[in-house]
Amino acid sequence: MALGFLALGDATGEPIWLMRASALARAILEQFVKADGAVVTTTADATLIVPAVDLQDHDAPSGTSAAYALLARLGAPEPRYAELATKILTHTAPKIEASPQSWASFTASAAQFATSVHTVPVLLDSAAHVKATAQGRCEHDHDEIEVTIAIDDGYHVNANPASFDYLIPTKVSIPGASDAKVIYPAGQVFKPKFLPDGISVYKGSATIKIELPPGNLAKVRSAPASLELQACDLQTCLPPATIAVPVGQ
Repeated sequence: MALGFLALGDATGEPIWLMRASALARAILEQFVKADGAVVTTTADATLIVPAVDLQDHDAPSGTSAAYALLARLGAPEPRYAELATKILTHTAPKIEASPQSWASFTASAAQFATSVHTVPVLLDSAAHVKATAQGRCEHDHDEIEVTIAIDDGYHVNANPASFDYLIPTKVSIPGASDAKVIYPAGQVFKPKFLPDGISVYKGSATIKIELPPGNLAKVRSAPASLELQACDLQTCLPPATIAVPVGQ
């Protein structure tokens, strides 16, 4: 209902709908959200031996994922709501990681609000599972930047070029350097159960080289390199991410 109020506020511009959504949010916090981020489904929870919680959701959001979406939406202007949304996500993240297909609505909301609300790394974000550094140097006939990516155990990113058109390749670009030559390493063959022929991926670590005309390195150091990728595990692919990578010496 509160999400419906917000939709009415978006459509009409009338502040009353935001006020009503906020009132419901306060009631949810007082009655259903625990200090550790758990969301219970009954006010009688204190008298139960086993907490009453949602076990999953699909295309229709559970109470837990709807409460998260509401608090995340309200969290943009209200830090206290953003903090509680992060607690709910952190508490529920292990369940989503273990069975993302069972938390479809929550996963979609977490991907939507990951960069606009949360101030801590979100496990459902590709960038949370990949680290990148970039180093520049001058060679005798060109300048060169090496971008090294480190991928968490259990995850991979697609090689460039990707094995299929529908896969998102790992891609590096340098702002203001349209004449840069990007050299991607060969990928490793990864064979998930649903693709017995395998796909080309980067696992563990990989180094991407960018060659620039002589004298261009100093110009591009003022802006970070842009690394686009999508992290996947054996079960699912996370939402794509773009990582800004400063170029060091």
